[in-house]
This record gives sequence, C-alpha cells and structure tokens, in this order.
Amino acid sequence: MNMQTFRAATMREAMNMVKAELGAEAVLLSTRELGSGRVEIVAASDPQPKTSVPDFSRIARNTSPTAVSPEILNSMLTELQEMRMEIKQLRSEKSVARRSRQDWDRMVDELRDLASVMGIHGAEDAQAAPIITRLVRGGVEACLARTLVEQASQNARTASDTLWGVKQSLEDALSPAPAIWDSSSRSVAALIGPTGVGKTTTLAKIAAQATFYHGKKVALVAADTYRIGGTEQVKTYAELLGIPWMVAENRNALAGALKRFERADLVLVDTSGHSPWQDSGLAYLDTLTSGLPVERHLCVMANTDGADVSRMVERYRSGGVKSLVVTKTDEARRMGSMLSSVWGTDLQIAHLTTGQNVPEDITVPNAQKLTQAVLG
Repeated sequence: MNMQTFRAATMREAMNMVKAELGAEAVLLSTRELGSGRVEIVAASDPQPKTSVPDFSRIARNTSPTAVSPEILNSMLTELQEMRMEIKQLRSEKSVARRSRQDWDRMVDELRDLASVMGIHGAEDAQAAPIITRLVRGGVEACLARTLVEQASQNARTASDTLWGVKQSLEDALSPAPAIWDSSSRSVAALIGPTGVGKTTTLAKIAAQATFYHGKKVALVAADTYRIGGTEQVKTYAELLGIPWMVAENRNALAGALKRFERADLVLVDTSGHSPWQDSGLAYLDTLTSGLPVERHLCVMANTDGADVSRMVERYRSGGVKSLVVTKTDEARRMGSMLSSVWGTDLQIAHLTTGQNVPEDITVPNAQKLTQAVLG
C-alpha cells in the first residue's frame, strides 16, 4: 500500500492533490484541520484493482453503522467538512449583505426624516425648498431653517418675497449688542465659556481696543487658576498693554480685586473653561461671582454645530448672560450656527473674533453682513 500525506489551504485542494497523486481510487485514512486554516489528508492507494466506490445511500439503508468501513467513513467525513466550510462562507457573505442592507435602509430613513423636517414633499414646496436648502448649507439647523421660511412665506406671493422675509428675520435676530467697552458707567465683564474657545485672547483684544481706541481705564483679573499658564498669559498681556492686573483664585479674591480697581472704567475677568454639560462648571461660575456686580459674556466658537450652540447657550443662560462673543470665525466653514446661538432668546452678539492678532482681530458685528454670510 502506498500511503502519503497531503496538506493544503482547503479540503477541496487537498482532495484534488490526492486524486492527482494517487488516483480516484485512493483511500482516505484520516483528515484533520491544522493551524492557520490549513487541512491535512492521509491517503493510500493499493496497486491491486479496486471496486467502485460504494453507494452511500445503499449502505445507509442496508448496512448497520458498525459494518461501514473506515475508508467510507473518512470519505463521508471529508465531504461533510467541505460542506461545513462552504456553509460557513455563505453565512459570512449573507451577514455582510445584511449589514449593507441595514446601512442603506438607515441612510434612506435619515434622508426621509430630513426631508420631513424641511417640509419638502412635492411641487407645493417648490418655492420654499431652495431657500431651506440654502440655509441648511449655510449651517442653519434644518428645523430652524424650515421655521424661518414658513414665517416668511405666510404673506409672500413669490419666492423672492419669501427670501426677502427670511433676510429680514435674520437681520433682526443677528442685530448686534453694544460693544463690551461701550458703556457710559463702570462695568465688570467676565468672559465665560467652554475650554478652548479663546477667552484669554479675546480678553486681551477687548482690553487693547478699550485702552488705545476708546480711552478707557482698564484692569485685568486672572481668575483662570485651573489652566497651566493661564495667569501668566494675562500677566503678559497686562504688561504689554501697560494696565494693572491681579489674580483671583476665588470669590473673596475677586471681590478684593474689584475693590482695588474701583476707579477703572472696565474690569475684565478671565475665567476657567469647563464643560458646559457638567453642572460643576456652572456651579464654579456661580460661586466665583456670587453677589458681585459682574456681567457675564459667553464666548462660543463659530464652527460649533448649531444644535450644540443652542443647548450650550441655554445651559449658560441659567446663570445670566449679558451678550455673546463668537470666536474663531476665520476657522468656520459655515456661519449658520450663530443664528442658533441667539434664536428664541433675548441675547445678541457683541463681538466677532477672526484671528490671533491683538487688538486687530475683533469687530462689532454687522447684521447685514452676518445675514449674507449665513445665506452664502
């Protein structure tokens, strides 16, 4: 008997090797799976003539299990292993196809939801749909865009009338607040907001503008004692501008700073950044300014999602906000989130910042220009 061992990546390949080497009449002595997905077959051939392979179905009907030869059992096992591997592959392909179908259905549902929110159902919205799409592309939330267009179209006869009404609503909502340095009496302004929005740089711009261009006596208070280097940054700006400054690590220290700077026209307070979604950050502001005559001016980044801006403003408003400062407008691809920051509130935007240069990169917003920036 000629016995040989064959190894291959699949059972089918191993069987082909057996047939090519030993012929179709080869007898399978054993089969097993190796590591890395490979299989092994031990087969043998007999130089004596062999009868044809027995009929499995006949054996199953007429022969007891104990009468089946090892060769036949091995052959049956081989076929079963091949079938198992093919079934496993088919199941894998079916799973991939099912996931792809689920992803497709989810995308279709999201598009339908967006169309529903935007109110796009057919020809009756032919005038509204392009304006809604224009607003959404400008960064305005879909539901807010729909509300704007619905309000503007109530008394409109044409698409041009609707667009004119939308522009008027935008200009009204985006009308600016007075500049922080534009006050006839002494004021204390604390810049608040999440980490990384540029509060300290904005504070320096406001201080420089108020000092050099508006003749104000300005003082700085560094209350951001959490961030490494926060107080040093305020100190550097104060020395460059030639204005006094103090550190206030708590409410009592802040009260002392305000007492010391009681002759200043404008006192600017740099606060620590905290997550707007955690109550501890808002509690910090309440503790810091409790009972003190401090105005809060909320800084938000222009490239923040409109829905997030809206929720953020709502969180900070609970402690009182005088106005908004929209920072990093030069980094924003779309300006529509600014509308979400003021829509449905009595808040207005006091300043826009456009870069890192002090004091140049800060302006008082223009409602017409902001409207055009939103509409694109």
